[in-house]
Amino acid sequence: YMCLSHCWGTDKFLITTTKNLSDHKQRIPWDSLPTTFQHAIGFTRRLGVRYIWIDSLCIVQDDLKDWQRESSQMCTVYKNSFLTLAASAASSSLKGLFQYTTSTPILSLPVRFYTNLPEIISLRKAIQHPFIDTPFKKVTDRFPLLGQAWVYQERLLSPRTLHFGQGELIWECSTQTVCECNSLHVEGTYHTATLLRPSSSDLAARGLAIVTDYSRLSITFMSDRLSALVGIAQQFAEHRKSRYLAGLWEETFAGDMLWELNEFYPNSKRVAQATRAPSWSWVSTEHQVFYPDGTAESVLDFKVLEVQVSRDDTNEFGHVGSSHVKLCGRLTEM
Repeated sequence: YMCLSHCWGTDKFLITTTKNLSDHKQRIPWDSLPTTFQHAIGFTRRLGVRYIWIDSLCIVQDDLKDWQRESSQMCTVYKNSFLTLAASAASSSLKGLFQYTTSTPILSLPVRFYTNLPEIISLRKAIQHPFIDTPFKKVTDRFPLLGQAWVYQERLLSPRTLHFGQGELIWECSTQTVCECNSLHVEGTYHTATLLRPSSSDLAARGLAIVTDYSRLSITFMSDRLSALVGIAQQFAEHRKSRYLAGLWEETFAGDMLWELNEFYPNSKRVAQATRAPSWSWVSTEHQVFYPDGTAESVLDFKVLEVQVSRDDTNEFGHVGSSHVKLCGRLTEM
């Protein structure tokens, strides 16, 4: 089966609810599907694959129990898919997979080289690419999907992702990320399939890097920050064999508490009341955090005596309730 990764946007489009669930089990009229869904289904058929998983159709959106159950299965859904189609350049599901731009004219110049034979050199404005040294704001302007928190784990968990950009396709997998124009070629060291191999020795450091990247992404409800990362947390849990405590890991809990607010967000503030996240967790702020270099290898002069985190639901990686931590260490006057 295939998966579709897409921006919901502000436009209304077809979703599954308790009212239309029975009808959707029988049939979904083609004309009722938004353009992105139609393109994705057509592409899936062309590849000879019979099934496609689309979150807004496969999860009953107004059924909290169904939502909690299905959101806890994101790791399994994306990890076991054949291919994820990412509508990366579309700001909503009405825009479609295929984005074309006419703002980059091609210029053809006749030239003669030393052979004196006539040749043609064609020029075009360079295509901007994600995943390389491009300012994050420019990336999200051209690839709105990549700025969404819920999409982050879909990318990292999928064995293969095909991004539909403006003017070209981008292939991303655990081995490499490449584009059609050959300007983009990134080794796949950041993919979870690579990170979580049993031979990986830097899970703690890579986990902190994931938090840094993830915390700058947009999310509609701050209370969903942990839920949107459930799949990656489940992947890590298979190898870390440690309790997951409101976004931190018990085995490296002291170091995981050493996050800082990114200085590029001068108005960063805590939103613990809205998220119900404890103040010692990075989830308690609405802005990007980072960990100073060497945090994962830090030798700390205090001990964690006790950590307790209560759950709002049955998913140990999702929403949290009341929490507390007991530390033992030196005090200093501030």
